[in-house]
Amino acid sequence: MIAQLNDADTTQNFALEFTVDIISACRNDVVTFDTDLTVINYAISSSANIGQFVGVYSNTYPLCPVQCEFTQQNGSSVPTGFGLAFQTPMPRVTIQTDNKSKAGQSLDLQFKCTSLNSDGPSEAIDQFVINYTDECLNSVITDPGVSDYSIPLYKVDTRPITESTQDLDCNVIFYKLASVSRPASAVAVPTVNQSGTVTLHPIVFADLGAYDLTLTACIFVGVVENCGNPVPFTITVVDPCLTTSIVSYGFAYQMTQP
Repeated sequence: MIAQLNDADTTQNFALEFTVDIISACRNDVVTFDTDLTVINYAISSSANIGQFVGVYSNTYPLCPVQCEFTQQNGSSVPTGFGLAFQTPMPRVTIQTDNKSKAGQSLDLQFKCTSLNSDGPSEAIDQFVINYTDECLNSVITDPGVSDYSIPLYKVDTRPITESTQDLDCNVIFYKLASVSRPASAVAVPTVNQSGTVTLHPIVFADLGAYDLTLTACIFVGVVENCGNPVPFTITVVDPCLTTSIVSYGFAYQMTQP
């Protein structure tokens, strides 16, 4: 006799139990900066020019909340009086000041952006320096107009030049005269005044010869000089006696015997 196994008699029920944890992807969010600002130079102008820079970051999950801060690199607050305004969400700073007393100063600053719900490394920092300068350091000064010329010994010579100009409204231009070479035993010394007039008064034979000079136009920016190009020229002192014309006079007379 063959026994038959009824499928209904062998059916068993199994229950599989498991748990599904739904977590926020933001727990694994990582923030990184795509920019590296490093050094920012801001030229302070009397018209208070606007400078702006942005720190660009990205994060693994763009919908995760990120908060950015603007501080000094030691974590302390940014000092006031430097014309800095901070905006978010993408960290952005605007610089606008006409306070030239800040020229020559620097600030060590940083952006720090934090993914607020991340369990891992959640911070990114971009550190940079802002250097404040005076716009007049960038003022372009034209070359003074001067060329070679000769003057006679014993005479005071004053020679005006074509004065320099500048492209910005900065301090008054002044001139510097430098000697490249001169007669070895010369007594006379060339000078220049602030209007650019060059003076030389050769008074002895030792002053004869060539004076190779340079003339430079400058402005003061605080205690720093902003100068144009040195312009070379030569003054040659000559002996006027070597070119003096001697006129001969002839005369006749007659003697009469008494």
